[in-house]
Amino acid sequence: LNLTITAGAKGFIIAASGGVMPIVPKKGDVYDYKGLTTKLMEIKKEFPDETKATFNADASTEYRVVVETLDAMREDTNHNLMFPDVIFSAGIL
Repeated sequence: LNLTITAGAKGFIIAASGGVMPIVPKKGDVYDYKGLTTKLMEIKKEFPDETKATFNADASTEYRVVVETLDAMREDTNHNLMFPDVIFSAGIL
């Protein structure tokens, strides 16, 4: 699957081997973590055995954003594991 989640200036970018999904836009200046979880739940439904994802952000990304993004990636709204095996990747956005 090669799932990659990027915390970009305008919101979350979700990409995989099949291409890039529409951006999960920020709500004002705040990332939409629930929106990210919802999109990832759709992906998990299609790839139930996949547990790995790459998280990509630049050096200026706040620690709080990193933690909340990882939480949104890890579990769905029913606390079932989705993508708990995260690989960190430094990016230039």
